[in-house]
Formats: sequence, structure tokens, C-alpha cells
Amino acid sequence: MKRSKIFLVSVLVAISLSSFVEAQEEETNMIDYDSIVRELSTTSNRYKVSSNYNGDPLANVLFHGGVAYTTSYLVVDPEFGAKLNGVLKGVEFTFGIDLLSRYWVAEGSVRSYQPENLDRNTQISLREFDLRLVYNDDLNQTMKYRLGIGLSSRYLTFKSRIPSEIVKDRYTTPSSIIFAGTQLSLSEKVSIGPDIAYRSALVDDTVDKKSFDANIRLNAHF
Repeated sequence: MKRSKIFLVSVLVAISLSSFVEAQEEETNMIDYDSIVRELSTTSNRYKVSSNYNGDPLANVLFHGGVAYTTSYLVVDPEFGAKLNGVLKGVEFTFGIDLLSRYWVAEGSVRSYQPENLDRNTQISLREFDLRLVYNDDLNQTMKYRLGIGLSSRYLTFKSRIPSEIVKDRYTTPSSIIFAGTQLSLSEKVSIGPDIAYRSALVDDTVDKKSFDANIRLNAHF
């Protein structure tokens, strides 16, 4: 009888040990499986991040082009006679590129004005080339502001009528520029807005002393 009880207890212990070992193996397998799934998921995410990375610094650089109607209040100081002033009207074409940042833009422009009579004896015409450094940032979701400085090369023709003849003088004047403006977004790639600028001659040997400019410009960003 005792032997039967001992045998039965041994069988029960063996079954219990077997069940415990199987449970441990199943738990170990589950842990290993979960670890493998997490590792695969991490590897996949790393691959996605790596595949989306673009090492080209020019990938997010925008180009800018614009056309504007512009006016310039010009002060002319001839060597002989009184100072003259007048308003010139013309068109401006602009091209710019981001300087590896959405805030900073290098900008160049060409401006041409119609000839204008400052008085009955004096007529002037003007062409202009600008290089500008522009900082721009958001005012809100649809509007930006612009601030900048630059240099300008101005080609002014000064034509005077005297009793016996017409005297024509040409002046090439390097000038400094400071300006400010705003841009309203019409779409993701198009904006419109005004700029105002002050220009001052960097040399004394010219009649083209200073000007105050304003324009309204339509911009495209691509």
C-alpha cells in the first residue's frame, strides 16, 4: 500500500514538474517572440527615417520671381541752378533665391522708368539695377513682412534745354538702399504686396542725390 502511494505521489510530482517546465518554455518563447517583433519594428522605423532623409541642402530652397509697378520720388541737385524733384513711373522685374533658410533671401532687380519732365527745360530718364539682402518672416498665416538692405547702380540721363542747344549728361550713381514691405499670400506659390525704399547716393559727383520709392509687386515662389 505504501509503495502504491509513493508511486502515485511520484507520478503527480513528475506531471507537475513537466507542466511547470512547459509553461516556462512557453513564457520564454513569448518573450522571445515579443522581442523579435519589437526589434523588427524598430529596424523598420529606422529604415523609414533613413529613407526619408534628404542630404541635399538645396532640397527646400525656393526661387522667387516678381514683377512690379513702381514709382520713385527723385531729388536732383544740378551743379548750376536750384534743386529739382519729380515722380518717375516704371516697371520692376525681380529674381531671388533662399540663402539655405526660409528667412533670408538674396534678391536682384532691374528697374526702368519712363522719361519725365521736371520742368519745361529739364527732362530725366532712369534705369536701375539692385542687389539686396532680404529678411522675411510670418506676421500671420497669410501675411509676411520684409526688411532689407542693398546696393543699387543707377543710370540717369539728365537733359537740359538752353537757348541755343540741348545739353545731355549721363550719371552712373552707386547708392545704398534700405527698405521694408509686406506680402499677402494669394496661394501657396503666389503673393502680392507693397515695398517702400529709401536710396541715397554713395558719391558726391552726381545730380542723383536721393529718392523715395514705392511699388506694388506680384511674386511667384517655386
